Amino acid sequence: MDMKIKRWALAVGVAALGGMSMTGQVAAYTYGGAYLDVQDLTVVVLQDDGAGGQIPVPETPTTGVESYTFTISNLANLSPNPPGPIATGNVCAGTEPFTNSCSATAPVLSAPVANDPDNDPGFGAEDNFGAPIRPTTTNSYATADGEITTAELVSPPINPGPPPVLTPTATRVIAETERQDTGTGNSNAEIISTTGFEFVFIISGAANNTLTLDFDADPELWVESNNPDCTLCVATANVEATVELTRTNDASGNIVLAEGATWSPNGVIDGCNLGSNATHTCTNETDTQSLNQSISIGSDPAQSEYSADGSIFTNFTITFANLADGTWSFSLTEKVSSSVIKEVPEPGTLLLLGAGLAGLGLTSRRRKKALKSQ
Repeated sequence: MDMKIKRWALAVGVAALGGMSMTGQVAAYTYGGAYLDVQDLTVVVLQDDGAGGQIPVPETPTTGVESYTFTISNLANLSPNPPGPIATGNVCAGTEPFTNSCSATAPVLSAPVANDPDNDPGFGAEDNFGAPIRPTTTNSYATADGEITTAELVSPPINPGPPPVLTPTATRVIAETERQDTGTGNSNAEIISTTGFEFVFIISGAANNTLTLDFDADPELWVESNNPDCTLCVATANVEATVELTRTNDASGNIVLAEGATWSPNGVIDGCNLGSNATHTCTNETDTQSLNQSISIGSDPAQSEYSADGSIFTNFTITFANLADGTWSFSLTEKVSSSVIKEVPEPGTLLLLGAGLAGLGLTSRRRKKALKSQ
């Protein structure tokens, strides 16, 4: 009876190992996705009107917006497959009111989607933005894309006025990575998409200068893993958004240092970080959720998410007050990224292990028969 039980247990163990070697043929996946949608973004620069109020900084040869630059960069990589990381990008720029290389129609600036050549067919379509982001559970791909849809400085105004009603800025970035468990050992993937815009403006001969930034945003992060054979499955998703305001020259054109401020919305009303020589302040902050967030999983099965509720926007606002006369640079940078690392046993390894157990069982039986015959 004892021998029968041992034989049955051994058979079950070998069968289980055989089954493990086949699990790579069914849906087993690790996924990381990140998405950030920014809409209705406005930047208003005001100066004192001499009567206790404020007016927009006038556009003259010596005041107002001097230049602007928009950038997009995308990166996708399914390693260790060749040829390595695939990167795309684009940039446009202009000076007021003379030159402009950005499109006046949407999108103001776009770049080719970054797709790894080993993506499964049908994945990584151009401008495939949208929420919510979720794993397919059946496909492998790494894709990153971003665009500046509209821009206050470039897009035609909603109403030419007077006073003009400008078209708000809108941007979108997305990064998704998914790997299937095919039983082929180690694999990893990483993707990054970044958009940014910067403009330079000049304030001269006025007090009570302010810059107010206001926008709505929807961040979405999702990581998930479901791999029965996975020995190491890690997925991460990240979103970053940073505002930077820096005075580069004083009213006389002299270079100034450490007079900047940075703001990284994190869901807490905690102001901004000021440079050591800054004389301006940060006020009127509205910070409704974190735009600087990271989530990850390192076990399997597992799933985690942040704000993954599908196109629900919240408001963000901050005012930089008491800006000194001179030349200022303002920028907003948005970045999303995701990565997946997987280690699964080779099918041959599992079969060898099963064969080894079977061999141990056969050797044990032969030894017992030899003992009985003595």
